[in-house]
Amino acid sequence: MYPRETLEHPEIDIVAIGHAHHSLPLVLDALDGGGAVDAIEGVGCKVDGEVVINLSPTGNARRVCLDFDSFPSPARHLLDNELHYSFISQKQSLTIARTTLGCPCGCNFCAIAALPRGSRGVENVTAEATEVYERFGVC
Repeated sequence: MYPRETLEHPEIDIVAIGHAHHSLPLVLDALDGGGAVDAIEGVGCKVDGEVVINLSPTGNARRVCLDFDSFPSPARHLLDNELHYSFISQKQSLTIARTTLGCPCGCNFCAIAALPRGSRGVENVTAEATEVYERFGVC
């Protein structure tokens, strides 16, 4: 929300501006391959101690409509789902599912309201729920 102010902290070198779904993989690739992070749209960073903010030509940082259905499901096979449970119902093997990105409220004082919203389609959510039930035994 406040990239310049955030980067003023000496402990912070790089920030993603807006949704990081596009910029974060590019940052990781640049760091891994020695590329220039300051050239990536939607990123703020320090170059020789100076704060550099790279927005798109329109002044936005990747504020595009998100195709949330194209996002991969969480890598649940890497988690021990038996460790998660609800203390209210005492059911074992719970998981989470994210169905929307962003905030629906649109408050005029909030910077998050300016970010695009994304929501998953019914078929996409149903397919994930079916996989969670059949493959991981979560009900």
